[in-house]
Amino acid sequence: MKVCLNAWQDKEYLEKADELKVPWDKREIIPEIFEQYPNKIVVLEYLGTDLTEEEYNELNMYKGLGRGNFKMCVASITLLRDRAIPFYLGYPISDLYTIMGLMNIGVTDIKIEGPLVFNLASVKNLIKDTDINIRIVPNVAYTNGLPYKDGVLGSWIRPEDLSNYEELIDVIEFENIPTKAKEQALYRLYMEDKEWDGNLSDLITNLNYPGLNRMIPTTMSCLRKNCKQACLSGSNCKICYRMLYLANPDLYKNIKEQTSNE
Repeated sequence: MKVCLNAWQDKEYLEKADELKVPWDKREIIPEIFEQYPNKIVVLEYLGTDLTEEEYNELNMYKGLGRGNFKMCVASITLLRDRAIPFYLGYPISDLYTIMGLMNIGVTDIKIEGPLVFNLASVKNLIKDTDINIRIVPNVAYTNGLPYKDGVLGSWIRPEDLSNYEELIDVIEFENIPTKAKEQALYRLYMEDKEWDGNLSDLITNLNYPGLNRMIPTTMSCLRKNCKQACLSGSNCKICYRMLYLANPDLYKNIKEQTSNE
């Protein structure tokens, strides 16, 4: 499983990353990155809707320098569709039908969230004859801005569970990372320590639900990866809420107090 980190990271973490993401306004550093890290994949992020011919020429230069290790993360599928520059959409996809369309366009990656994170076997089966990478943000429950009560049913993944997704996910990246230090901490937790002892909501953005992560068994949490969010279509499965409820230390404290009083 590859890791994408921001190109403004410290050298120690630049060397650990598989992909380096560069914001559009810092793209002048790309030649230097390829010189220092010729085996890294550079992802240039552009959130605009149009480019000048001069800028397209610049992208072709980066493509040439990268020798197969350059691609763009864009907000519009029409921006590079006929330009022979590798790209993928920066916003997450949540249904298989949209993936089919993106496959026909020829994107390099598909970033997924929501129902697809709970149906990864179907995603991998759909793209099995392609070179498309599946990308996910494991530290954020949801990103669509809708007013959910909590993010328990969101597409988060714990550090302890990531290895169980090895055959299903190709690249992870982190969001809600205002500082270098936070991205570094997330890298260590997910890729090195592979565990988090504290409250899960302190790790997962938008989770907004209590539960000590060390009290959650992997055998329970990994059931999420192919559950297809059945709880939202009539199933009685409540395992996501149940495992967090059982990981609440206050529950055991109250039980202990009641037992003592009796």
